[in-house]
Amino acid sequence: MSIFPCRCHHPSENWLCLICKDVLCSRFINKHMLYHYQETGHCIALSFR
Repeated sequence: MSIFPCRCHHPSENWLCLICKDVLCSRFINKHMLYHYQETGHCIALSFR
């Protein structure tokens, strides 16, 4: 479990965008990091897992 929740408040499977530092959930949860990539083109992220 991550101490940094996604904007949807999901506590696990979160990723950190290494370009803008947003914390978003994975494609296996609500896909917020995938949507972030599609909107911004930011393609470098680090999993908290």
